[in-house]
Amino acid sequence: MSHWIIYALFIYIVYKFVRSFLFPAMHITNTMNSKMKEMQEKMNEMNRQQQRQHQAERPAVKKEGEYIDYEEIK
Repeated sequence: MSHWIIYALFIYIVYKFVRSFLFPAMHITNTMNSKMKEMQEKMNEMNRQQQRQHQAERPAVKKEGEYIDYEEIK
C-alpha cells in the first residue's frame, strides 16, 4: 500500500515540474525563436532596400582615359 503513495507522490512532483518549469521554458524558447526570426527578416529586408537605393543613386560613369592622382609639390 505504501508503494502507491510513493508512486502518487512521484507523479505529483513530476507533474509540478513539467507544469511550472518545462512548459514555460518551452513557451519562452518558442517566443524568442520567432522574435529572432522576425528580426532577421526585417534586417534582411532593410539591407535589400539599402542596396536597391544605392544602386539607383549610382549613375553609370563613363571612364575616359586614365586618372592620375594629384600630388602637391612644395
